Amino acid sequence: MNRQQLYKQTHSHLSLQGDKNFCGPLALAAVFDADVDQVNSALIRSGSRVKGKGTNMWNVLSTMQKEGAVECIQDVYESGHKTITSATRALPTGRYLILVRNHVLALIDGEVQDWSAGSKHRVEAIYKVIGTTSLFECGADKIETTINKPTFNGSKVNYVCDLLRWATATNYVFKRGELINNIHETTGLSKVGIRSYLNGLCKAQYQEYKSNVLL
Repeated sequence: MNRQQLYKQTHSHLSLQGDKNFCGPLALAAVFDADVDQVNSALIRSGSRVKGKGTNMWNVLSTMQKEGAVECIQDVYESGHKTITSATRALPTGRYLILVRNHVLALIDGEVQDWSAGSKHRVEAIYKVIGTTSLFECGADKIETTINKPTFNGSKVNYVCDLLRWATATNYVFKRGELINNIHETTGLSKVGIRSYLNGLCKAQYQEYKSNVLL
């Protein structure tokens, strides 16, 4: 059975259980060669997912980053590969989790394991699988249900994008001027530079924040 057949089989398996909006368990099971029922159960027990609803991928990915299972790669996005189609061309080998608005998909050795293959959905973030995870083997208690506010590691674009992802995941509403001031004081970016990031390299994260938090 090839990967596409396995994806379709797994998708049908969850659908027959009366589940929906299960892109998170599907993508995670694919990139880590894990049992999808085990992955799904771990996510639900941890509170990162409710059956029939989406997965809080930022919680899961934050924990996985700390255990060295994944890393966020910003260079692909910065070099202009901002859709699923172009990102797929730029990543012919390796295993990745690609996040678009309200969706996550698996990319394995240049092949999208998802219905969105070939689409122009705008990429919000790409995480490369660089190790193994024990989260689904050892139970859901290891998945952190809170996300720490990001710290500045020298990359201004990463900080701005991560700050917006954090605000979206935690439903944090910045007070008037707080977002700009926070970024300026932390990174030294000018207000003009910050606005160019919000309307450029971090536009997808900014739009997601405005759509989901500033209702």
